[in-house]
Amino acid sequence: YHLDKMRRGYDQLINVLGSDHHGYAPRIRAGLEALGEDPDRLEVRLVQFAVLYRAGQRVQMSTRSGSFVTLRELVDEVGRDAARFFYVLRSEAQHLDFDLDLAKSQSQENPVYYVQYAHARIASLFRESAERGLQPDPGDRQAWERLDQPLERTLLT
Repeated sequence: YHLDKMRRGYDQLINVLGSDHHGYAPRIRAGLEALGEDPDRLEVRLVQFAVLYRAGQRVQMSTRSGSFVTLRELVDEVGRDAARFFYVLRSEAQHLDFDLDLAKSQSQENPVYYVQYAHARIASLFRESAERGLQPDPGDRQAWERLDQPLERTLLT
C-alpha cells in the first residue's frame, strides 16, 4: 500500500492509527526503509479513543465481537454539528468521553446548543441593524490592523 502510494508520486504518507496500534509505526518505517524508500516521508498520527456514554452508562464496544458504533451512526443520532463540535473540543491525542444524551439535549448544558443559540442571536442583531440602516462601527483601526490572518478579518466582517 505504502509503496504503491510512493510510486504514484505522493510526497507524504499519513497513517492514522488508534493509540493501541502505536507499535506499528516503527515496523512500517522499517518496511519502507527495507524497500529503499525514505521512512521520513511517513507521518503517523495516533488518535485516542472516544468512549460513548448513553444514559450515564458506557456504551460497550468491541471490534472483535462486531459491537461498535460507526461515525455515521453517531452523526445520525446526535447530528452533524454536535458530532463535529464534540470531536474538535479535544485534540486527537486526548481521550474523549462523548455523552450522547448531552450532545442531543437542547439546553444550556450542551455547548453545541449554547453556541448555536449565541450565533442565532448575533445573526438576528445584524439583520435588525441592517433593516434599520445601521452600519457596524469599524472600531479601533489599530486593533483591526493587528489582525494578520485572513480568517481573523473574515470573522469580523
